[in-house]
Amino acid sequence: MSDRLPDRVLATVTCADRRGLVADVAGVFARRGTNILESGHYTDPETRRFFMRVLAETHGVEIGALKADFDALAFGTDMQARLYDPLSRPRVLLRVDRGWRDEPGFVVGADADFPFPDEP
Repeated sequence: MSDRLPDRVLATVTCADRRGLVADVAGVFARRGTNILESGHYTDPETRRFFMRVLAETHGVEIGALKADFDALAFGTDMQARLYDPLSRPRVLLRVDRGWRDEPGFVVGADADFPFPDEP
């Protein structure tokens, strides 16, 4: 990414769950005058790990400023926040176990340490 963010930015955040995380992350965007377009979050009930994804309009905010705000929010915690250009699409390979055909959804690629059976 350049010094200036594209028109939109995608942020991902993960850390141990605690009260106020959604408000804290939204506050980072609000203080910089950005506009949140989409937001989703989830806490894994077994690990109590928090995951959040936010898509925001940037209105010309400098990436260094937004990164610095997230660094300040994460200071002294295990929080990891990353910023992405939502138009760049990473290539992803999904590794699955033998029961992958029983799961709902659409698998676009897979790697396995066992031979795949012939298609039915």
